[in-house]
Amino acid sequence: MAEVSVRLKVIWSPSAVGHFSAWLRYIARDSKKAAELERKNILAALEKLKRFPNSGRPFPEFNNPTLREILKGSIRILYRQQGREFRILTFHHASRPLDLELFE
Repeated sequence: MAEVSVRLKVIWSPSAVGHFSAWLRYIARDSKKAAELERKNILAALEKLKRFPNSGRPFPEFNNPTLREILKGSIRILYRQQGREFRILTFHHASRPLDLELFE
């Protein structure tokens, strides 16, 4: 029997768009090729997330199963699943502390 996967809709918050763009610009200062590879890798991870939304782990900072993250290198991609869609909340460098007030 074939596995049936449900594809979810992705909604990007303005913060996520801004942080993603800033991260790619930062990488591109040293290498446009590396920035393009990073862009492709992150977007591929989000495509996988559409099919397998629970593949991300819960935020260690919260006890809330709807707040999840996937790690891509040094970037935390933070998202919230809401029914048949998930919202990309932000992209965050793993070495920096997370501003928890953003999620209250």
